[in-house]
Amino acid sequence: MDLYEVAQLCEQLNLDDDDGLVLCMSRDVHAGSRERMELCLVRKVLGNRLAIIKGLRRVLKLIWRIPNSFEVEKLGPDNMFLFMFRMPEDRLRILSGGPWSFENKLITLIKPRGLGELHNTNFNLLAFWILIINVPIACMIENCAWFWGHQLGFMEDMEISGGNMRVRVRIDVTVPLTRGIRCLMDEVGRKFQLFSDMSIF
Repeated sequence: MDLYEVAQLCEQLNLDDDDGLVLCMSRDVHAGSRERMELCLVRKVLGNRLAIIKGLRRVLKLIWRIPNSFEVEKLGPDNMFLFMFRMPEDRLRILSGGPWSFENKLITLIKPRGLGELHNTNFNLLAFWILIINVPIACMIENCAWFWGHQLGFMEDMEISGGNMRVRVRIDVTVPLTRGIRCLMDEVGRKFQLFSDMSIF
């Protein structure tokens, strides 16, 4: 069976107007769903090997060390899991503390949006702290950190302290990392190179 035949079969699975009534759901039916969404995260373990839910729960409970318990549910066959937290603070701590890994595989973590439909969700974006090395003293300012961070990916945060510059950037983990950035300062006419180090993520 070729791709064209598979596409035709998939089109036949869609519901048409003739296939039945469209049911209207009142707010009473889905009351509480927004509060539930505010306490959950969806995680996907990247890689081909299937993650075992019991092992995942046990290991993450030890690593996260959050004061309240959490529940884990498997969402389909492709290493997706739903994490339900008791407190929003726990969810925020886990979300901002990443990236996380399990058995040497990265775990992507997202907040479900809208109705929580996952089929169009991009699980390839992860936030990393990246140390920028070889920064001239004149460029140890927030504007330069934001500028360079945006060159690497979607900039989330930055930190300059003790002669070090770090940026938290959300990047596509399927794309090879850039090893450095070459810069030319307009007024000065000097070129220099910056190198990024993700070993401390």
